[in-house]
Amino acid sequence: RKEKAARDAFNTSIDGGLTFFDTAEVYGSGVSAYLI
Repeated sequence: RKEKAARDAFNTSIDGGLTFFDTAEVYGSGVSAYLI
């Protein structure tokens, strides 16, 4: 369920024009980079 929410947020940000995602490994132990 959390992964779907993250995917939805990611897609919404792309649709809104966001082009940079900071995926430092300290954010969720690397999970953010994995999801992207």
